[in-house]
Amino acid sequence: MSRFLRARVEEFRGVGRREQDRPLLVIVLLLVVIGLVMVYSVSSPLARLRHAGDEFYYLRGQASRAVIGLLVMFFLSQLNPTVLARHSRTILVIGLVLLALVLIPGVGIERRHARRWLVTGFQPSEFMKLALIIYFADFMTRREERLAEFKRGLGPPLIVLGLAALLIYFEPNLSPIALLGLIGVSLLFAGGARIRHLLPVCAGVAIAGAASIATKPYQLERLLKFYDGHLEPAGAEYQIYQATLGLGCGGIVGPGIGHSLQKYFFLPDAHTDFIMAIVGEELGFIGTIGILALFALLLQRGLSIAWRSTNRFNRLLALGLTTSLFCQSFLNLAVVTALIPTTGQPLPFLSYGGSNLMITLVEIGLLLSLSRFAVERATTTAREPSFAVAGALALSRKEFLTP
Repeated sequence: MSRFLRARVEEFRGVGRREQDRPLLVIVLLLVVIGLVMVYSVSSPLARLRHAGDEFYYLRGQASRAVIGLLVMFFLSQLNPTVLARHSRTILVIGLVLLALVLIPGVGIERRHARRWLVTGFQPSEFMKLALIIYFADFMTRREERLAEFKRGLGPPLIVLGLAALLIYFEPNLSPIALLGLIGVSLLFAGGARIRHLLPVCAGVAIAGAASIATKPYQLERLLKFYDGHLEPAGAEYQIYQATLGLGCGGIVGPGIGHSLQKYFFLPDAHTDFIMAIVGEELGFIGTIGILALFALLLQRGLSIAWRSTNRFNRLLALGLTTSLFCQSFLNLAVVTALIPTTGQPLPFLSYGGSNLMITLVEIGLLLSLSRFAVERATTTAREPSFAVAGALALSRKEFLTP
């Protein structure tokens, strides 16, 4: 029995494993701590108002989810990635079932005219993001020779992506659809799909998105007002106006943690999607740049793991996880800095929200697991990549995916 258990543990952890990527672990722990501090600083006035003077209400919730997420992260960091490849289709089915369950009254919770959460408080679209990455990485490994074909190569993953997007659309929740689309197209491109096949797909998605916005007056109004060139302190642009005001008031060093004025009910959702505006107000330009530097280092470590991975599945999985973190961060920061209209995308590690925090820590756990199987990879054509979304700026797809 003991020999059997040892064999199962070795199968779970993998043979020939190395040390985890310690810089990645340190960066993540720093971001989690900073996130908890900022959640408390930003949410304490709202917590006192809504929860009978309990200023630690939101901090307790975020801290408990952070502890659970970190425990799961450390557990998954010991995982053999081949286990994920074997069960990728099961994980995908679980994600699709959860998306369907959230639409059932009594099982899904309706808030702000949308049904996006299960009764447990979990948001299935967050899990679907992870399930899609694992499935795409496994599919493109198994069907490597057929990816140049549209029907047998791109057909199945596009059907899966479309089904997930359709279920999320009925919630309705457009920002996860955009995020899934970015991740899916990036992985398909990096995996070897032909650009002439991807361009019509992207065009079709853009047309469908435009049609959806045109049929929803509040979304169309928000979009038109955003692009009219004027930020107004009222109406559809109120949040973005208050966010830019908070960022502008921070100066070089900011007044310090806890001294924001915008968090006193001027900026809605300050502790969730717009927390970076309060970070900029309290910590100033230097503090904001410091946090952005941590995110940049996080992305660099993820791409480094992808570059040094020894097989196609590991490489695509690491790339998909890193792309997910990049896209989430970019969409959130682009909204806060008024580069794009409001999307409702939280900032990883910092924004209040249990589902996003725990799934993000799961992604980090998988990256740490992949780092144990990565090696130093030499090349005469380019150095290890620093920043990119689908490979590396100086590398072709063939070079990136060649062991």
